[in-house]
Amino acid sequence: MIDVHCHLEWRDFDPDREAVIAACRKEMDAIITSAADPKDYPFTLKLAQQHKNFVFPSLGLHPTEAVKLSGKAIEAALETIREHKKKVVAIGEVGLDYHYIKEEPQIKKSKDIFIQFIQLAQELKKPLVIHSRESNPDVFKLLSDYDAKTVVLHCFGDKNNLPFVLEQGWYLSIATIIATSKNHRKIVRQAPLEKLLTETDAPWLAPGRGRNTPLGTRLVLEKIAKERNIPLQMADDVTTHTTRSLFSLPLKEKKEFPI
Repeated sequence: MIDVHCHLEWRDFDPDREAVIAACRKEMDAIITSAADPKDYPFTLKLAQQHKNFVFPSLGLHPTEAVKLSGKAIEAALETIREHKKKVVAIGEVGLDYHYIKEEPQIKKSKDIFIQFIQLAQELKKPLVIHSRESNPDVFKLLSDYDAKTVVLHCFGDKNNLPFVLEQGWYLSIATIIATSKNHRKIVRQAPLEKLLTETDAPWLAPGRGRNTPLGTRLVLEKIAKERNIPLQMADDVTTHTTRSLFSLPLKEKKEFPI
């Protein structure tokens, strides 16, 4: 069981971060934590080092943060990721967000920054984790124009564009929002199981009120198993195998994985 996208650096975990990680170790194979603001890169890298081979870092730049930064700061973020390329398992989250970014100059800046991160992922041969909010047409066009191959669509819920996404060979990261979203459940039924990943986006997207944690991954797996009418163990085995391979995680393959 692997959470491919959460934010362990977030202040919601300050009171009990180590206890949360300890609890996750009892049930989970790994956690990929995403630092989407350069100021959080050092802490995230340190956390991954402290929990080596269990917590893995993904470094990126959230579009709402990206537009606040100067060109020099963007270049510094890119260079930091290059410096730590052997530790980083993915580039992201990065992308476009038209819910908050609406003015044309900022949209253009967002696109320019997004392109730089697409190219960085290609340069470093890392998976690219995508944030796309109310911006799928432009996100998909840029990914296609710049020939992005290994793409993970974070919290994917766009059933209308599912055929196009699958045609590109991209991966779908299913979050705990599946508990309340018919669109997400429909996607889980229609997409190939080997293209599905599990995430929580913790501390956000808790099914009820309150804080989410990576342990919410179990809920995602339960919903996948239910929607596809397969055993929970199969859902776990297949998604874990896909994640291990996609992110090149140094984890032992499960013997029970159905070859």
